[in-house]
Amino acid sequence: MKFLSAVIISSILFNFAYSQNTTGRRLDAGLTNSPSGLDIATEKKKRSDGEEDLSESDSGVQRPIALKSGGFSANFAYNSDLTYQDNPYAVDGGELDFASALWTNSFTSSFGLGIIDMGDSVLTPYVGGSWTTNEYTSAFVDATPNQKGVFNSQSFNSTNAFVALLSQYGNGWSYSGVISYNMTKLTIDETEALRDFTYTLKALKSFSIDDSQIIFDASFNIHSTDGDSQGDYNGRDEMDRFDIASSLKLIREIGPINIAPKYTIQYSDYANGANDDRTQFLHNLALNLNYQITDSFNLEFNTAYTINDSSGSDDDDDYEMFDAGAGIKLSARF
Repeated sequence: MKFLSAVIISSILFNFAYSQNTTGRRLDAGLTNSPSGLDIATEKKKRSDGEEDLSESDSGVQRPIALKSGGFSANFAYNSDLTYQDNPYAVDGGELDFASALWTNSFTSSFGLGIIDMGDSVLTPYVGGSWTTNEYTSAFVDATPNQKGVFNSQSFNSTNAFVALLSQYGNGWSYSGVISYNMTKLTIDETEALRDFTYTLKALKSFSIDDSQIIFDASFNIHSTDGDSQGDYNGRDEMDRFDIASSLKLIREIGPINIAPKYTIQYSDYANGANDDRTQFLHNLALNLNYQITDSFNLEFNTAYTINDSSGSDDDDDYEMFDAGAGIKLSARF
C-alpha cells in the first residue's frame, strides 16, 4: 500500500528546552527525546476514510499497514517553526538572561526495513536522520544591538542519524533500542560545538480508559560527548552523563480537538570535569491541543513549563523556561 499525506500545522507553542541534545540554548540543557525520524515513523495517522493507519498482526499487535503489505516503509517530513523564548540560554539571571525568537527549519526522514512477526510480538528495524537549521532572531523581541550580536553568534545547524530496533506486543507494551548520533555546528564560523552519541533503551505502555488513551514510557540513556558544558566548545567531555526519564501522557478527543497533557521527569548524572559531581532533576509539564480542520490540515496549540534543579557543578545550573511560537509541517509516507 502506498499513500501520501500533506499536513500543514499552524501552532502556538509554549515549550521549554526539550531538544534532543542539539539545543542552541546551553548545550547541556533539555530533555533527551527520541529521534524525530523514529517519531514520524511510529506515529498513528488517520486516513481519509476515518481509519487509523494501523493493522493487527496475528498476535494482535498494532503495526503500520504500509509495513504489512510491502515490508518496507519510507517517511519524510519538513517542519518550519518560529518560536519565542523567554530564556533561550537556560540561565538564572546574568547578561544572557534575555528573550529571543528562534526560526527552525527541519528535514526528517526514516525507513522501516521490514518486519519480523515473532508470534506474540512484531519486530521492526528503522534507520533515519534529520537536518535542522536554527536561527535566532529579534522577531517578537525588543533586542539591543549587543543581544542581536549574541543571536547571530549562537545560531546553529544540527544533524541527527539513528538506527533503532522496535518490538511491539499485543498487550500495549513496546520496547526499543536506539543508537543516535547528534552534531551541532555554529553557523557563524562553522564551528562544531557538540558531538553526542546517545544509547537508549526504552519501554512504553499504551492503554485506554473510557475515551482516553494513556501512554507511559521510561527510558535509560547514556551520552558519550565531545563538547563543553559551558559553551566554549573546546572538545572536553564534561557533558558525558546518563539519564533516567519517565513520562505520562493522556490523549482525549473532544469533538474536533485532541487534548494531550503530558508530564516528564528526567534525572541526569554527569561524570567529568567541572560536572564531575553534578546531578540534576528536570521537570516538564506540557499541554497540547490539536484541532483537526481536515484530514491533512491541523491547528496545534502547545503549552509547557520546565524547571531544572541542579547541584554539584562549579556553576549554578538551575533555571526555568517558557516559550511561545508557530510553525508548519509537511509530511509524506510511502
